[in-house]
Amino acid sequence: MQTQEVSLRRPLRKYRPDGSAYTRPPEIEAAIDETIALDAATRIARAELRERTAAGFLPKEVLVYLISEAKRVDDQATITELFTILERRCEATLASEVPDSYQSGCLDERPVALREDARRGEPMAPGKLARTDYEYVRCGTANIFCIVEPLTGRRLTFATTNRKAPAFARAEDRPALSLGAPDSPRHGQSQHPLPMLGRDRARRA
Repeated sequence: MQTQEVSLRRPLRKYRPDGSAYTRPPEIEAAIDETIALDAATRIARAELRERTAAGFLPKEVLVYLISEAKRVDDQATITELFTILERRCEATLASEVPDSYQSGCLDERPVALREDARRGEPMAPGKLARTDYEYVRCGTANIFCIVEPLTGRRLTFATTNRKAPAFARAEDRPALSLGAPDSPRHGQSQHPLPMLGRDRARRA
């Protein structure tokens, strides 16, 4: 009598535009099945392996699966531990594939609506919550630029009156809190121009 092996892993629930379900590669499915059968300490030990050729190395897809399962049962300790491991692995990969990544930044922007209260609210008092009127007056629009350095954790956010080409040009020339790693010989200097999200839109404006 043959017995059918039952997998404990949860299937993907995302679907492609054509209606077909996304599926994991067979090797990832096998790695997930093997990993969830291990005890928690062994899973963490394998997750910390960096070398792909090491025995028991877990692909990033397996780490993402373990994090999602920890979120499902609200295991905050495991979420924090695995997410930190995944984050360090991503940083190491980026640093190895883009050697000068510590000297590069990213820029993006978004429009915002400026609003003012139509009526003054009532402040909080003993035994009484603060009250704010829902009605507001539109005071035009503005634009928020944000420059970030992913690997150093630096960011710079500032506002402009619009998102036309001159505003984009000023943002591109503005360093993000002195671009460059703190221990870099070029600290404070940008070796490459900022990758612009929306650069073409600015030039067409």
